[in-house]
Amino acid sequence: MKVIHLQLFEQASDLLFRCQLYLEKGESFWLSDQLTLRRIVSQDQEIAFEAGPSEPMLFRSAARKITPRIVQAGEIEIEYQGQPAGWGNVNRSDLLALNAYSVYYPQPKTLSLVQFPLTYQGRPGQVMLEGQWDEAQNTWLSSGLAGDPGNVVIYKPESKLTQENPAAQFVYFNPDETEIISRMVEEVEQILMEYQTAYGVRKLPQRKMISLDIPDYRNAGAFQRGEWTFYTRILPEDCSQIQKHADRMIGLMAHELGHLWFTGADVSSWEDWLNETGAEWTCLRYLMKHGPTWLLKQKLNTLVSTYAPLRPIRTPEGKNDAKSIHQKGTALFLKLAFDHGMTVVDQILSLLANLTVKSTAALLEAIRRELSPELAAEIEKFLDQADFGLSREDPILKEWIEAVSQASAE
Repeated sequence: MKVIHLQLFEQASDLLFRCQLYLEKGESFWLSDQLTLRRIVSQDQEIAFEAGPSEPMLFRSAARKITPRIVQAGEIEIEYQGQPAGWGNVNRSDLLALNAYSVYYPQPKTLSLVQFPLTYQGRPGQVMLEGQWDEAQNTWLSSGLAGDPGNVVIYKPESKLTQENPAAQFVYFNPDETEIISRMVEEVEQILMEYQTAYGVRKLPQRKMISLDIPDYRNAGAFQRGEWTFYTRILPEDCSQIQKHADRMIGLMAHELGHLWFTGADVSSWEDWLNETGAEWTCLRYLMKHGPTWLLKQKLNTLVSTYAPLRPIRTPEGKNDAKSIHQKGTALFLKLAFDHGMTVVDQILSLLANLTVKSTAALLEAIRRELSPELAAEIEKFLDQADFGLSREDPILKEWIEAVSQASAE
């Protein structure tokens, strides 16, 4: 399948979509179950389609499988409407944001973010972030943020706020966030300096970050694409917790910025554990040096308590299990740090960061060559195990976590 062109309109409080799509005969696409499919047209003829039940998607909103009954490969036009919620989406009078992970446009089941042209017509006087205005057509044209049309932001010009330094730029739309974002802008520069020292100096683009203050905590978080990172839910609902929330956002940034070094492994398979383990351990190592102590301790204790029931990193079918790749690999590295010392994990992270091709086989080969064959064999054994022998009730592990956490406070 290939998205050829997506048109977005606003009428009253509803979003209307018209999408041109190329499909092979018998091919299906997935669309958010929050959207209503009105019709599918091929060669000016309305065609029937089958819609499956709602099903979970990897790293994305739940969606339905749609199979048009076309007799041959070709272009079709899909018309649908609704308001996809969560996953970084916002629909307010001063701000409209749509995120690829909400499956608001037709997507394959396997996560694949590809470029396509998007046009938008709607709110008079509002502008599109990184978009182009076409006066003749009275419409906004977009190739999306960082070239990804799946991420679109429309806003009132007076509502856009910016803070930046040589390391990063923050774009946000809520003035109440100014103080907390000032802290994060300062922290970004320190995070990147530390990572360049630890994992290799390289020329980095200025990192752009956007805050979308969404109401749905379940889908708040960070989404990374190209030179952009989309931070959501900067402000907590309970303002008495704003300091702790700021700490959590620092941890979130430390993880996402780690993906500048730890990315490139296949995200659709279990190999994605390399991306997520590398990024989370850069975060943990940063917290070990700078704190906050409470967040580091919470992360480590939660990890030890929750990793064992999850599936092994290397799934039998080879697919990406989202919970496993986020937590199991981090627990594996924690096991290595506990048994062999933090220096060994630092050496592994350095090898992983500088691999030309990010794969488990390449990492194990580098470990055999640069560290030891025995260590590589131990790691490979753990890939197929659920339990690494880490227990929150282990008094020695408890003391170790306490010592590691307290070191950041000194």
